Amino acid sequence: DSAIDKDINFIKEIGVNIKTNTRVGTDVTMEQLEKDYDSVFLGTGFFKPRALNIPGADHKDVIGAMTFLPQVRDFERGVLKLEDIDVAKSIVVIGGGDVAFDVARSATRLQMLKYGKSDVKLTSLENEDSLPADMEELIEGGEEGMEFFCGNGPQEVMQKNGKITGLRLLKCLCIFDDSGKFNPEYDTTCEQTIAGEQIYLAIGQSPDYDFIPESLKDKVIIERGKIKADESGQIKDVPWLFVGGDIFRGPDLISGVADGH
Repeated sequence: DSAIDKDINFIKEIGVNIKTNTRVGTDVTMEQLEKDYDSVFLGTGFFKPRALNIPGADHKDVIGAMTFLPQVRDFERGVLKLEDIDVAKSIVVIGGGDVAFDVARSATRLQMLKYGKSDVKLTSLENEDSLPADMEELIEGGEEGMEFFCGNGPQEVMQKNGKITGLRLLKCLCIFDDSGKFNPEYDTTCEQTIAGEQIYLAIGQSPDYDFIPESLKDKVIIERGKIKADESGQIKDVPWLFVGGDIFRGPDLISGVADGH
């Protein structure tokens, strides 16, 4: 945190005015920004959780990684108390990347603080030997008490009396089809249900373009979730508007930082 605070303070010192708790499209409009400034740079990233299209996924206790992780950050900073974070006694995390492990390991530690024991299960389409996350995450997560159900795909959020009881899985035979398109195939004879009262989603993020007004929708072209612009990030028919980061190049931290610079 001290390293982040140092960076933020440096940015402030060189003259950047940071306005927090201001939602574009609600608290301030794009039209107002165009009027008040010479140019506007959009770096809103992919922060909406990608939807899980299975029965029961709309339950309130199916929680996105980007809803949970900021709470963990605020707890670490002393902004939130432990009792302010709704962490159940048993949790299932869906995802195989570094973010999924961030969620799972954070949940494990919060459970230890809250209940004196942990119960976190992580499931991913990928097998253990082909996880996108670093192998260290798998090893250290196991040492912290996490259970792994890799190589399985979620089929249904199980419920009883309005509460989540677990997640039904099928063994994943392959993730991509012959053309390289994401199209998982499952073995319907190899089924299991893992218990959990909350399910955390870390299967990727998507953009939220609700802040783009109707007046710009025919000029801001969105292709495969990303905004179309020239190499410098300038939108062709909206010369005052620039984009960078995930919404321009897709999820790539290095390029996002470079665009920010």
